[in-house]
Amino acid sequence: MEVNVQCTRLQPVPAQFEIDVAVVRGHRLYVLSCTTSRKKAECKAKLFEVAMRSRQMGGDLARSALACLLDRGPQRQDYVEELRADVDALWDAPNVPRVFGLRDLREWAGVSGTRDTSTLRQWLDS
Repeated sequence: MEVNVQCTRLQPVPAQFEIDVAVVRGHRLYVLSCTTSRKKAECKAKLFEVAMRSRQMGGDLARSALACLLDRGPQRQDYVEELRADVDALWDAPNVPRVFGLRDLREWAGVSGTRDTSTLRQWLDS
């Protein structure tokens, strides 16, 4: 596992980019992008970027996810579910990027009591 990974793409045009968290389990790459943004549009852009970067680095079987602070909007709409639905509707690949929102992060940290990392574990076991 590596955090804050500096990468260089050589083909077709050299470019540098950064990956927040990269995990290799067996022969599969898992890439997690993290953001503190609460704006759905910014989170969506980061989600598509991590999906593209993970595929560039680890091929079609690479897994990607976004951990963000999205929660509910002013009309109580669930931004995380909206973003998940957008990705499911647009993504035509065997590995759909995963979105983890504020509720997931709170569960991982055990804010309401016991820590529950089952959603993270499920993604890593996929």
